[in-house]
Amino acid sequence: MKAVFLAMLLNSYIGIAQAQTPDPPACVPDCPTDLFGPMQSTLLQVGSCWVTVYWRERLACGIWHDVYIDEFIATPFGCDTPPYDLFQKQVVAALLLANPMDFPPDTVGDPCNSNWRVSKGACWLRDWILVPQPEFVTYRPCYFQQEICCLERYQVCLTESGRQVTYLGGPPAPSCPGVVGPLRGQCFPTCNSSY
Repeated sequence: MKAVFLAMLLNSYIGIAQAQTPDPPACVPDCPTDLFGPMQSTLLQVGSCWVTVYWRERLACGIWHDVYIDEFIATPFGCDTPPYDLFQKQVVAALLLANPMDFPPDTVGDPCNSNWRVSKGACWLRDWILVPQPEFVTYRPCYFQQEICCLERYQVCLTESGRQVTYLGGPPAPSCPGVVGPLRGQCFPTCNSSY
């Protein structure tokens, strides 16, 4: 219960801070005139963690249902997370299954949709938020590599048993120049999030 309260408190705090500053630029891999909308947040449970995901959406070139993932924050500090490249994949999967973007298909029996895409920075880092001790873990694109993007395509079907998401692939993952590794503040590659 404490974790849920901390996640809601953090969500409120960050929401106030974001309302006072413009959203950082999103990776726009194609369809440059179709901009992403304002940043939104969704609280999801991923394993033993409560994760607040910050995301934006757009309809690209009148075809693609794109979601851009700005960052996500896991609480409580020390919740049971796998290695963070795998954890990032789990968060993407949870976001797509929850579908706060309200992308089609909407009704059981509608045709599957192969036009869902996830856009995000190709290189991310993990860091702690200290308030005054470690309380949250934040995952976000590496500051010096925000222009390096990856784009992943998915097919989504809605059946009697729920939403089914299939990874369809993406371009080859770009490398993460600079410091790469598993330690705090080091970048790690996040493209090709098959699960």
